[in-house]
Amino acid sequence: EGIDDHLPAKDNTNKQWYASLMLNRLMFCYFIQKKGFLDQNTNYLGEKLKECKTHAGDSNFYSFYRSFLLELFHDGLGRHPQKRKEEHPVELGNIPYLNGGLFDVHELEEQFREINIDDDAFDKIFSFFDQWNWHLDYREESAGKDINPDVIGYIFEKYINDRAAMGAYYTKEDITDYIGKNTILSLIHI
Repeated sequence: EGIDDHLPAKDNTNKQWYASLMLNRLMFCYFIQKKGFLDQNTNYLGEKLKECKTHAGDSNFYSFYRSFLLELFHDGLGRHPQKRKEEHPVELGNIPYLNGGLFDVHELEEQFREINIDDDAFDKIFSFFDQWNWHLDYREESAGKDINPDVIGYIFEKYINDRAAMGAYYTKEDITDYIGKNTILSLIHI
């Protein structure tokens, strides 16, 4: 809700773009969560969603999206720890700073300040994400339900604003391996 709601869904390109951005942010978070990089909790997002549901109805609490995710994205993952706010509606815990733009305030978030996403949508998204295998390596025994760095790298590269100016490109492991072996190793053997 909150993005050109007067338009039919099929014609609402702003809402479609924001849904895509949100899904990509969540996929990236899910990936790093499964590696324990979000407060050392492999079910960080699911547990935070449950915690937010306990606050439903509190006078200063809105939703998982408004009271937690926006805080996680913009003040947590998207901001250096020394510049983060002291308090959040829901404690973020020990999370990394991910410089790169994916978690910066998006132009649609600037334009539409009353965006809200129902908590039930996140239950469905997280249930869907739980059907996949999230890992950092490339496995030959892939079952067709694997999310690996290639997928996350593609998402990162596709959705970062001005990625060329930032030098934000994802390079596959075989290419970086080749470059490393043919540049760094040759210098070490001198």
